[in-house]
Amino acid sequence: LLNEREVYNKQDCSFWYAYSSSEKTITVYSRTEDILISNLILSDGEISPREQVIMLPVQATQTNMTDCGDGSYEATAANQELLQTADVAALSAQYGEDSRVTGISLLGNPAYRTAEGLCALTAIEKSGGNITEYGRHIAEQNPTSVVMDTRTVSMSIAELTGRQFGWRAGT
Repeated sequence: LLNEREVYNKQDCSFWYAYSSSEKTITVYSRTEDILISNLILSDGEISPREQVIMLPVQATQTNMTDCGDGSYEATAANQELLQTADVAALSAQYGEDSRVTGISLLGNPAYRTAEGLCALTAIEKSGGNITEYGRHIAEQNPTSVVMDTRTVSMSIAELTGRQFGWRAGT
C-alpha cells in the first residue's frame, strides 16, 4: 500500500540475488520525489487487517546514561543501560489486555558513536532480575544514524507487565 492504494502485492515470491544466495537485504527505491516510501512492512505471511504496528507508550525510563534533556541519552562507558517500561495500563485500556503482541522492535534514533571506543548497542530485555541480550549493532559515526533490533514474540499485552526493553552500550 502506498498512500492508501495497493501498488504491489506479490505472494509466494522468490528473490534472486546476483552475488550471494544467503543475502538477506531487500532495498526498495522510489524513482520520483513525488512518492515517498516509509513505514514499509514486509511479511512472510498474510497480514491480518486486525494487526497494527504501534509505538509503545513509555511509563518509566531507567538509565545510568547521561540524560541530555531533550529525550536523548548519551553513554559514556561500556555496560551503561537504557531501559524503558511500557505503559501496560494505557495499552490495555486501548487494545484490551488479552490482545496479542507478535513482535518487539527497539529503535535508537538517532544512535551514533563519537569515537572508536564505545561503538555498539545491544538490545536487551529485563524481566524480574533476568536480563536477556538480543541483537548487537555497530553504531555509525553519522549523527543521523539509526539502530534497530526486531524479534518475534508471542504474548498478550498483559504479559508486558514487569518487562523493560532497551539498550546496553558496549565496545
